[in-house]
Amino acid sequence: MRKVLTLLMPWAALLCLGTEAKASIQFILEALQNHGSDDLRVVITVDDDTADVLTFNVAVSPTAALPNVGDLLGVFLEFWPHPTLSAITSFDGTDITAVNLNSIGEGANKLQGVIADDKVPGGTFDAAITLGTTGSSGGLLLSTTFTLDDNAGAIKLDDLLGVGIRAQTVGLPTDGGGGSSKGYADTFVVVPPPPDTHAPEAASVVIWAGLAAVFGYGARKRLRAA
Repeated sequence: MRKVLTLLMPWAALLCLGTEAKASIQFILEALQNHGSDDLRVVITVDDDTADVLTFNVAVSPTAALPNVGDLLGVFLEFWPHPTLSAITSFDGTDITAVNLNSIGEGANKLQGVIADDKVPGGTFDAAITLGTTGSSGGLLLSTTFTLDDNAGAIKLDDLLGVGIRAQTVGLPTDGGGGSSKGYADTFVVVPPPPDTHAPEAASVVIWAGLAAVFGYGARKRLRAA
C-alpha cells in the first residue's frame, strides 16, 4: 500500500499546481489622451505568456460614453531605456505593412509631433508600426494582434514606457466617419491571470483513482490471504 501511495503523490501534486499563467498589462487610450479631431477608445493589452515574445492585442473598444469606431492605422511604442535598433526589428503580424524604428529615440516617429514632443523622452517613439491601408476602401481595422521577439530577453514587459495609436475614418458605428484620432497612454493597469479552475478537479480525479487503487490492492491481498 505504501508503494502505491508513493507512486501517486507526484502526479497529484503536479495536477494541483496546474499551468501557471502570467499577468498582462493593459493601456487604455481614452478621450483625455486623444489629440485628434475625434475621440476614440482603444485598449492595448501586452503579455509575455509565449516564450521569447511580447504579444500585443490592440482593439477599438467603444463604450456608451465613447461610442466611436475607427480604422486602426498605426501603433507607436516607447521603451525605457531605449533599446538598440537590433533589439526591436522582429515584429510579426498579418496586418503590419511597415515598421519604422529609432534606436536612440530620435527620428521621424513623432506621431505627427502632436504627442511625442510633450510625452515621449527625446520627442519620438522607438517603433512605429503601420497597419492596414490608408483610406477606408479596405474596411475598418478594428482589432489586430502582433508580436515582438524579445531578443533573448533584451526586451522585457516592464520596459514598455508608453503606447500611441493613430486611427482614421473615426465616427459612429458601424462604418465610422470622417474623423481622425491620435492617442497616447503612459499608464497601465495590471490584468491578473485567470484562476486555474481545472487543476483541483483534475487532482481530485487522481486522488480518488489512487484511493480506489489502494483499496483494490488491499482487497486483493485479503483474498489471497484467505
